[in-house]
Amino acid sequence: MKFFNFLHPEDMTNCRLMSKMVLQPKTSIGEHTHIDETEYYYILSGTGLVIDNGEKRWVSTGDLVVTKNGEAHSVVNDGTEPLEIFAMIVTN
Repeated sequence: MKFFNFLHPEDMTNCRLMSKMVLQPKTSIGEHTHIDETEYYYILSGTGLVIDNGEKRWVSTGDLVVTKNGEAHSVVNDGTEPLEIFAMIVTN
């Protein structure tokens, strides 16, 4: 997975990540929980599977996934093209 950060952490307020992530086919971001923060995934291109609090959801270009405080999620690129995601983590 590659990250392309838009800002350095020291330049952000109430935000700890603002990045474009690129997942190659058959790769994933493992399940993780967000504590005292909310993460937004906006799908820029490609397709994938998001498991958000145990619920499977297939995503594609233009979809938005919101993982709130205390929730867990993972992402799998189950497609044949790179999955490009704009990710932003806002602290509570």
